[in-house]
Amino acid sequence: VVLAGDYASLESRLRFTREAEAAAGIAHPNVVHVYETGTWAGQPYLALEYCPGGTLADRLRGGPLPAATAAAIVEQ
Repeated sequence: VVLAGDYASLESRLRFTREAEAAAGIAHPNVVHVYETGTWAGQPYLALEYCPGGTLADRLRGGPLPAATAAAIVEQ
């Protein structure tokens, strides 16, 4: 959803929708698939593919990744 919620400007909501629709057009095994975009209770949203294993933020919580690990992630 849009982080600003009800306080998001029309411009922010339109940008969110445009970017979601653009992302939905990407088909690549290393990019999370966007299944649907829409609005619920006045808030724009996107429904994404479930990817187990945590987030990049989780992986970085302990500090920077070793260079070889970071390079392998970026290479994908």
